[in-house]
Amino acid sequence: MSFNKEKIVPHLVDLLFQQFKQEKYFEQFEQSGIEFSSEILVDNLEIILDLIGFPEDNTLEYDLDCLNSDEVRRDETKKIPDDDMFCRDSLIFAYSDMTSDLTDQQIFATKKGLRVEKEIDKKKIKEKLLNLIEEYYDNLNSLGNKGS
Repeated sequence: MSFNKEKIVPHLVDLLFQQFKQEKYFEQFEQSGIEFSSEILVDNLEIILDLIGFPEDNTLEYDLDCLNSDEVRRDETKKIPDDDMFCRDSLIFAYSDMTSDLTDQQIFATKKGLRVEKEIDKKKIKEKLLNLIEEYYDNLNSLGNKGS
């Protein structure tokens, strides 16, 4: 399945923006003592990476310990790392690093509900997310469209 990049990118930015907002809200809630189980979190980033065309992260199928032991297998049920191994960590870290300091928005729980103090700069954040998605496409192209 192929997508027209120009048509899909704005939607990818919107999806990633929703994840960004969710993460910032949940961070604030957790700092206030409200905890969430992982089942309530939506991971739009993984969906976006799929839509862009990155291969699934398959590192759990591989015996990574053998890399540090002269390729001596430690887990016979796993494969030795090869050219088919793909790790999405660098893509996820790029998002996390970029978004870590984007807002100083504060959310407060009151008896009447939630109060947001200092709105986020939606335009600035979406521009940064757009740049990140463009970097993802460039990264995929440099991989030679592996997995497409």
